[in-house]
Amino acid sequence: MFLKGLPELKDTYLSVHKKSNTKKNLWLLTAGKRDGENFTTYSRAVQEFNWTEFYSLFNGESYFEWFREQLNLADVTLIDSRTGVSEMSGVSTRHLANVIVIVTAPNPQNLLGAAGMVKSFINDDVKKVRNNRALDIVMVPSRIDDNESLLKNKFQAQFYRVIDEILPHASGKIFWELGIPYIPYYNYVEELAVGISERPEELENTGKSPKLDKAYRKLSSYLIDGTFESRTVSIEQPLQPYIGLRSFELEDAPLFFGRAHEISRMLEILVSKNFLIISGPPGSGKSSTL
Repeated sequence: MFLKGLPELKDTYLSVHKKSNTKKNLWLLTAGKRDGENFTTYSRAVQEFNWTEFYSLFNGESYFEWFREQLNLADVTLIDSRTGVSEMSGVSTRHLANVIVIVTAPNPQNLLGAAGMVKSFINDDVKKVRNNRALDIVMVPSRIDDNESLLKNKFQAQFYRVIDEILPHASGKIFWELGIPYIPYYNYVEELAVGISERPEELENTGKSPKLDKAYRKLSSYLIDGTFESRTVSIEQPLQPYIGLRSFELEDAPLFFGRAHEISRMLEILVSKNFLIISGPPGSGKSSTL
């Protein structure tokens, strides 16, 4: 009953992205105040938190049930949690979740470790604590490299056998179809892998690939309505007012504002220094200025 006095969880949500013409929004609930000098206090509080005391003296189970109901304000709630043995991962997977998505690397050690965690999620003790509330499990193979056909085939066969053993009512074939491909480019950069163009002329000088985009959309579709439809979502691209080396035409008039100021400044530098380098990211107007 004491939980009725708590403020609503939505008051702590941070708006990440809001579409102006719809009611849809993307919200973030952070793990805590960890910026700058607050990190030391935050980390100490996490390390010293007494979970046994919280559950036994402060009705921790009821708190997380209230927390779970607060999360239902959203159409879809994603919780980023470790699946290893820790208190918070146990709360996330065994108490809060309606669906657990386990991502496994394509090697026997990772797969068997993930299988062991699945068994712990669906045992009778957990079902009892959850009051038999349904819990769906989805296993997704990740970093699948098509260049190693023999090893890939061996792992796929093992993946099917493991799914048949631990989740007899699921389909290893379906889970395999949800696999995330390995794209080396993303080992070295941190950037969004969605909204990638499929036009060869826009990909020829990059290591990017639309394969990840398609895989993530397929997984999202499966989690939402159980289909493999690769949903096409329009990604708003910023307007590029520069047209490269071709001449401005009449239809380009809204984009043409001249380069008088830039040209004047360039000439000043050339007169005084006899040397000028023009640099900038693709689409920033270097070629059209020249």
